[in-house]
Amino acid sequence: MDEFIFSREEEIIMLRTFIFNEKNENWIEEEENLLLHDSCVLLDENVRIAYLWNGPKTTPQKREKAKESIQRLLSKYPAEFLEIKFLEEKVPEHVQKQIDQMLLGLEEEEEKAKLIFTHLTTVRLYFFLTILSLILPIAAVINLFLSYSWPSSNGNVVVSASTYNFWINISMWLYVVTAGAFLIMTIISAWEQDFEAVIFSGVGLLISTGIVLYLSQGIFLFAFQEPSTQYIYYISIIDISLLITAILLPTLIFEVPNGLKLRNFYKVYKEFIFLEFFLDNKVENEKSAENLSR
Repeated sequence: MDEFIFSREEEIIMLRTFIFNEKNENWIEEEENLLLHDSCVLLDENVRIAYLWNGPKTTPQKREKAKESIQRLLSKYPAEFLEIKFLEEKVPEHVQKQIDQMLLGLEEEEEKAKLIFTHLTTVRLYFFLTILSLILPIAAVINLFLSYSWPSSNGNVVVSASTYNFWINISMWLYVVTAGAFLIMTIISAWEQDFEAVIFSGVGLLISTGIVLYLSQGIFLFAFQEPSTQYIYYISIIDISLLITAILLPTLIFEVPNGLKLRNFYKVYKEFIFLEFFLDNKVENEKSAENLSR
């Protein structure tokens, strides 16, 4: 392996790095990136030491092959020509610094791979619509639970016709807005080709639309009990409970996955969502540092 031969007069501060090619059992010089499954030799030409580093995802077979390969290579030269050190837990600071620098490119590539959305506008719009689509159904369900605070008599709640209509309409329109939010989210997700988001938003759209149609039945949702009139309704508490259950359970079907999606989405895109905030803070910090230096 001629790659390791160097002039004795030559002094290079930077470590030269060589990646082990397991298939061909040779070493290839690499200047920029390391992978977690690589076996790598870092050559310090100033002190004539070669450090063998194995990534955390390197297989035992590859580690052994790399070790045998470097030992076989160095056996061709005098013992004082080059010393080989196998890096386990304790790694020299200058070697660790170079390893970290080369792994930085891998971390950046992994972060970029997570980015499916490609437009700042769609990132922010999807994020805030998701929050809206999670909050509004919760508000609608809370509104339905308020019916338990109505006056009751003989297992029935007593409510005026106007209060009843207002109660139903509030929850219905909250779900109408939720369905609209999910519709826009589905379109955005399809455009950005985030198919997981398409599924979650699509399910939310279907369920919220179904709930809107269900609540739009108005006074036909219940069989009013005696002695109901045109202006006063007597509704069985059991029927109220069944209505709330029929709304709550489907709501949870889309709330849970979209809530988890929102959490993951925020982790990946938070710097884009609040880009101006971070930039403003950076400018403010630079101004403060400048003022302190004066």
